[in-house]
Amino acid sequence: MSQPYESVTYEDIVRTLPVPSWGKSERFIRYLTQAHSWYKLPVDAGRPFFLFLDPSAGCALENRGEKGWGPVEITKLGHPTHGSQTTAQYRERFGFWSYAQALDNGGWGAFGPPHIQLFDGRKYILPADYLDAGRVRLNAFVYPDASFAYLGGLQRFSKWPAESVFDRMRWCLQERLASRPRRLKELLEEEIPAEFRDGLKPSDDEIGLHFPNPGFLWPDAKWKRRARGLDVPEKYWSPLCKYFELLAQEKRLCRMPSSPGFPDHFLAMAAAEERVAQLMALTDAMASFLRKIAAAR
Repeated sequence: MSQPYESVTYEDIVRTLPVPSWGKSERFIRYLTQAHSWYKLPVDAGRPFFLFLDPSAGCALENRGEKGWGPVEITKLGHPTHGSQTTAQYRERFGFWSYAQALDNGGWGAFGPPHIQLFDGRKYILPADYLDAGRVRLNAFVYPDASFAYLGGLQRFSKWPAESVFDRMRWCLQERLASRPRRLKELLEEEIPAEFRDGLKPSDDEIGLHFPNPGFLWPDAKWKRRARGLDVPEKYWSPLCKYFELLAQEKRLCRMPSSPGFPDHFLAMAAAEERVAQLMALTDAMASFLRKIAAAR
């Protein structure tokens, strides 16, 4: 028996959505980190982001005349909202994952707090416990090309006073590395058997190291078949993706032009670690959100 509109909650709706597969979740975090110019985020303090499931994920918000503003499925490429993919492609790649961000002052933007909107116009604000489950803080280094090409934005730093943006970045990254007892690369190599690291390494094109490959199409079904063919336990799949992203990110940043305005090896290594640490935090937030849903089923 269906419930009346007034008694339906976000929890009721989200429980009807399919649970995203591991691959869709892994691809979504790579997509999210490229979705906007996140290199303009604060460098030190970061900004709160919220990951959640949305029945209108991958849609555009448009004025539908008498029905007012609401979600509309994208059926052709080139739309301003998701120009590189249709709604069907989005959901095939990422499922129903979506995200929202808070303002730097902790408030919400013009669209208000994170919410979902159904095709019939009904809106549901995410409950606080679901927001907390999917919460993560991201800073400018989550963007694949980091912040080195962005010469402005001194307001992104709350400390490390210096005239040079790059000096501030260096001090910031030195502090981040000092706070970690060991390098992420060492920890991942210790966690993942060498035969899995050697046998599953993706090509530069697969992982999106070369333009115009966006990178969020990986890990794909081909890579997953290779993992199964090598009898790699699923518990290693996500750490392997983070390990290969770390290697690719170091390589990507070290290829940037050699000049005072671009990263040396230390900055490239440190920025790569900072990005991958945030990818890990995103994975943890998604797992936390899915556990919240599972507990409510």
